[in-house]
Amino acid sequence: MSCEVCGCAVIGRSDRRYCSGACRQRSFRARHAERHAETVRQALRQLHALESMMTGPFLRPYLQPLHAATSLLSGALGKDSVLTKHAPE
Repeated sequence: MSCEVCGCAVIGRSDRRYCSGACRQRSFRARHAERHAETVRQALRQLHALESMMTGPFLRPYLQPLHAATSLLSGALGKDSVLTKHAPE
């Protein structure tokens, strides 16, 4: 039997799917990133739309939190390869 993540031989129980805890964790992270990638993309699109609507000097104090949130979400997309593949264009 071989590991579902890296393809290495799996030793131990017959129902074991991964060769190590690291591969099991990598699989878990990939599954959860795929589930939440669309939510992150939607949030980014909404933030960009809101930011484009907010113009004028009196709104400048409100833009800083939007820039911070956009940077945070963009950083999340950059860190994970599954999310990076599906980044908004």
